[in-house]
Amino acid sequence: MKNIGIIVNSKRARSIKTLDILNDLAEKKSLNLFVIQKELNSFINSTVLEIEEFKTQVEIVMALGGDGTVLFSAEKLIGTQIPILGINLGSLGFLAEVNESEIEKAIEYIVNNKFRLTNRTILKPTLITQDKKDLGDIYSVNDIVIGWGGSSRIITLELFIDHELAGIFTCDGIIISTPTGSTGHNLSNGGPIVHKDVEGICISVICPHTLSTRPLVIPNESEIEIRIKKSSKEVIIAVDGHDYLSLVEGDKVKISKHLGSVMFVQLDGYSYFNTLMNKLNWQGSVI
Repeated sequence: MKNIGIIVNSKRARSIKTLDILNDLAEKKSLNLFVIQKELNSFINSTVLEIEEFKTQVEIVMALGGDGTVLFSAEKLIGTQIPILGINLGSLGFLAEVNESEIEKAIEYIVNNKFRLTNRTILKPTLITQDKKDLGDIYSVNDIVIGWGGSSRIITLELFIDHELAGIFTCDGIIISTPTGSTGHNLSNGGPIVHKDVEGICISVICPHTLSTRPLVIPNESEIEIRIKKSSKEVIIAVDGHDYLSLVEGDKVKISKHLGSVMFVQLDGYSYFNTLMNKLNWQGSVI
């Protein structure tokens, strides 16, 4: 691969230094760098493209930043065949598996095709509301959260799976996550870690007012519908960490697998379980 797209979180303190290193490596390896952020041209020898041109000319995208940068890149590239490699410039960076100190190794592996590609499930939310609100072309790589917008009052939600009532919950909200997003908000809420290659969807109720509610993993071909049964305050729908619209009592959200997907790069020698242990401390006793 010779044509590499670069998407970077330029607010990261170490981003400029990393771009300098990447620029030197590109010159040594005769690589072509492409960007959609015009300001990056001041730091690297690259070609600035509009996003549609970007999608047709690059072979791989390196997302420099944290998990947010990886998700931003993924949202731009849904439905394309362009794989994404996350380079971590932040602290945790679970999705950005490669550390900035390993960028030379990453370039070497890319040039020599020492990697494999993994397809990640994408979710598509659709609203059915009284005032005909529309999310438009919004897709989720990580998770969709439906919950209260800062009020201390609980809400009541009805959950339907494949048109069958699966539960009525008095709670603070609900998280619908992909396997990619299972290590995020879902995990913090007590949901399961789902391997990135598993074709499933996680459902995790937030602070249910019962002792019996447990997280659920369903096939990713299932259609989910969430109805706002009772709420005295506005309910917010957030997609991949971004608040989009407020919902009211009687509104519905349908969530299904999107036909398109996004591809991530896994370099040879990099293990999902090593990442779990090293970044999320997933292990047994330390004694």
